[in-house]
Amino acid sequence: MNKLTNASFSQLVVQYERLVYTVCFQLVRDADGVDGALLNLGQSTIQTVGAKPDGSPWRIGIQDPQGEGTALAELKQEQSGGSESTSQTADQPDYLGVLELTDQAMSTSGGYQRCFLQDGQIYWHILDPNTAAPARSGLASVTVVSDSGLLCDGLSTALFVMGLDRGVQFWQTWRDHDDVRFECIFITDDGSVYLTPGLADAFTLADGQSREVTVLS
Repeated sequence: MNKLTNASFSQLVVQYERLVYTVCFQLVRDADGVDGALLNLGQSTIQTVGAKPDGSPWRIGIQDPQGEGTALAELKQEQSGGSESTSQTADQPDYLGVLELTDQAMSTSGGYQRCFLQDGQIYWHILDPNTAAPARSGLASVTVVSDSGLLCDGLSTALFVMGLDRGVQFWQTWRDHDDVRFECIFITDDGSVYLTPGLADAFTLADGQSREVTVLS
């Protein structure tokens, strides 16, 4: 019997996820009478099919990675013995903004939900392959928008590891390639927001949020 290694198991998981995504997406596409749908493909990826019944885009909230409702915020409170305060007020929402999408997918990656505290240090699930430690790139989260949920899922994680400068360079390199066309939102550790031009009209800050938003070129 062949031995199942960690690497081969990971490959099986990836293939399974691709199969599930492809089947679900195609079933909705081919269903009679379905003009629009919203598919939740896990904790981080959403695929829209068409528009809402009234013809308007789907509105999807982007969580504030520094908001009080995240697991990371709770760990920081625990790490500081409960003395650390956040900048979020009672009137400030726990989501950063809203994306309006039609027939597109989006995926967000960050270290603010799947994380734990060990020996006074906070760790999260996204690892830097160069260090085998949690990726600390200066980014709090990355959201990617494209036609494919699979592309969004893979790129959001990769861009989070790259950091802002390398991530923007990657987008600039591939933005004119039809096979890898995507837009993104970078949120840095200091709360600044950077958008690629294709999302300038699709993204709006939530009421009560006051952030510096920069449209990249």
